[in-house]
Amino acid sequence: MWLTFFWAMAPIASKFAGRGDTRRAVKQIDLLSEAFIALHRLSTEAHGSDPHLHATNRVLEPEIDARLPRVGYRIDALSALAVAGQLCREVELLHAALRSLGVAIP
Repeated sequence: MWLTFFWAMAPIASKFAGRGDTRRAVKQIDLLSEAFIALHRLSTEAHGSDPHLHATNRVLEPEIDARLPRVGYRIDALSALAVAGQLCREVELLHAALRSLGVAIP
């Protein structure tokens, strides 16, 4: 579910960034980030990630924190697009691990 959600939302973030609507692009990036965190946890936790823990105040693991792209202090269309693109690349890196868990790759 998270992977399908991520790939459905990624083009919308790009569209908003391309239109210069950075406020809405950042909201989409937040959704993409939440999905990336859940997917990373699913791919690395021995018993799988608890799907109910994705929205809690759980401490972000150092490995995820290091890989999670973030928007900067000043946000413009190009920087928002760059962050969305980096999130896409990070999720693509998880595809092999997710596939081995039986997750359908769209």
